[in-house]
Amino acid sequence: MSSLSNALIAAVGQIVESMYFRQAVYSGPSTLDASVISASVSFSGPLTGKFRVALTSRLARELTADFLVAEPSEILPSEVISTTRELANIACGTVLSAWLPSAAFDFETPQDLETGHTPDCFAHTFALSCGDPDMGVDIRIGS
Repeated sequence: MSSLSNALIAAVGQIVESMYFRQAVYSGPSTLDASVISASVSFSGPLTGKFRVALTSRLARELTADFLVAEPSEILPSEVISTTRELANIACGTVLSAWLPSAAFDFETPQDLETGHTPDCFAHTFALSCGDPDMGVDIRIGS
């Protein structure tokens, strides 16, 4: 496994634990078998690329509730989207800093990606609840 993959796996685990008080169990490459909410962050600097995070709709709502210290039934759809964007932003910066600690990157504003069922395979998936992967993460280097 590349050092970028190692940095990504470690960073996502750290972020999930510190922001949401959950454990992210690495599941390898896979698809997410549910409706998802996703966001991406483009970056530039010594390298350019795009970082993408997708969460099952259920997990996105739960993480937003955890982050906002609220009940999942009280969470607004706009809050779920904002939390997913912020997770993408923080994860992208953390992964790149861990992988290339002396490099300086510029980040664009996180963008929403298609919401709904995605057949895309993610290079890295994680299970935050018991069972199947419910979080997918990819990083693409280059244009």
